[in-house]
Amino acid sequence: HNSNSIMSNFFNEQHRTDGGNLQLMEARLLELYSSLRALVRSNEALEEALAESSEDDLDFIQAIDENLTLMKKERNLAIELIREMQQRGAKNIDLPQDICDMNIPHR
Repeated sequence: HNSNSIMSNFFNEQHRTDGGNLQLMEARLLELYSSLRALVRSNEALEEALAESSEDDLDFIQAIDENLTLMKKERNLAIELIREMQQRGAKNIDLPQDICDMNIPHR
């Protein structure tokens, strides 16, 4: 999948279920924020475990990489959802600073 098709699928799915309901869109946005913060905590724990490991543990490395991929996808979805909500008239909605500041490498 390229990111455009993911976004397109996401919004087609959203529109079928929320009918443009800003409250439901906001609930989805809050779920994304919660998931992103949990993934950051997970990666911190994985990186700590990897640092304590006597060798490069490929399972830890793979899990960290998978989390980063998901974080990139979820943050992009959150940004697109915010744009969609703003187009529908939502005010005072923006990406929280901690999510803007997340170090998500572009791979």
